[in-house]
Amino acid sequence: AYGGHSPRLSVHSDGRMAVISDGPGMIGWSYDRGERFDVQTVGGLEHSMPDRLIEMPDGACLTTAHMHRGQAPAPACGQPPAEQMVFRSHNRGKNFAALSLLSHDPALSLCEASMCLLPDGRLLALMRENSGVYEPMYSRISEDGGLTWSEPAPTPLIGHRPTVGVTLGGKLLVTYRDVGPRQRTAAWLGDLDELTDFEVHGRLPEDGWRLTDEGLFVAGTGGRAGAFRLALRPISWPLSARAEFSLSVSVEQAGENGVGVRFGGVWWRILPGSIRPMVAGGRNIRLPEGVAKLRLRYEPGTVSLAVNGRTRKRLPVTADVTARAVAVGNRDLEKDNAAAFGLHAMQLCIEEPRYARVYSWAWEPGMGLPNAWERARVLTLRDAPGVWFGDMGYSGWCETAPGFFFCAYHHADADAQDYEPGKRAWIEGVTFTSEDFADEE
Repeated sequence: AYGGHSPRLSVHSDGRMAVISDGPGMIGWSYDRGERFDVQTVGGLEHSMPDRLIEMPDGACLTTAHMHRGQAPAPACGQPPAEQMVFRSHNRGKNFAALSLLSHDPALSLCEASMCLLPDGRLLALMRENSGVYEPMYSRISEDGGLTWSEPAPTPLIGHRPTVGVTLGGKLLVTYRDVGPRQRTAAWLGDLDELTDFEVHGRLPEDGWRLTDEGLFVAGTGGRAGAFRLALRPISWPLSARAEFSLSVSVEQAGENGVGVRFGGVWWRILPGSIRPMVAGGRNIRLPEGVAKLRLRYEPGTVSLAVNGRTRKRLPVTADVTARAVAVGNRDLEKDNAAAFGLHAMQLCIEEPRYARVYSWAWEPGMGLPNAWERARVLTLRDAPGVWFGDMGYSGWCETAPGFFFCAYHHADADAQDYEPGKRAWIEGVTFTSEDFADEE
């Protein structure tokens, strides 16, 4: 018997099926469509969570796996930096040799990569970002069989352990653990040129919102079903980034965790007539009646608040992973989060000198919901509200007929009497079609 974490299956040109796993590293080959596997240990694959084997045109097999280097956490990601390597084998996986470095960044904890061979011969790698701040997955492209790679590029998907592949229709399909505000096992179907830049993700109350020409009005009754949060583009390198977030908001009622903004390492709790930084000694700052125009600015070591153009508060903050997330809505998605408020306009600009990147985003009611792209393009395979994220969403998929898919994933139910976070989950499967993506709203 072999242990391991998240084994991966692949079918090769000669009809054989391969399974690869870690803990310890092993590969199994099946000649009878998975009824039996001949299992062998793997040499040279020291990293963990390998991706499925990719059969290259020259007969070599590629995989990719990661490890965290060292014990000291990197300040920008709060954990030892991740190293994602590409490995190649010329003897069907008996031995692997490190081929290239896919990622090793002190800010972006890129790991759990999934690779696929594109129809034009290039390789695509899609990687989880593990900082826990709504940083999206990143992609890289290789034009020389995995020897060298393009610069990491942010995608619109926020998630863990992606499985990417090319469908019979030539589209890319990704299944993954969605770790945006709406926690779920999810899927995306599209073209490579659509995997560009960040898109806002969100969670809205089931029946408690309306969009008008004046704003997005939320009336959450509290609890899990009434939760609201928007995940905006986070800061990536807080040691040198500059960011500004502007928000026009009106609040009628708010519980302890009802409505606020996460920015610059601080939760700013917004109440009817006031705003308070949730820090030691934080006090209420008066807001005008009706719609208040807030402007938050971050620079390394400092965050400031202006109300209707007047600076009202400046706070020292640590330029580390805690300063990265940008979110609007409930501070807690489970309890004390009832609120009635309106969002009337938002703007976010982040300058990232380290990555030679300037991100700019703006929203107003006439543009639709802030997370309209996500609602239209990401398909929910299984919701998992309240579940510890490690108990759901690792997945794999296959195409059973053109445009018809089967996805297997692990899942848990937070409301089950015997649920213990980190100790109980099971495997489920779901079928879906390419037409289901057009129906997602």
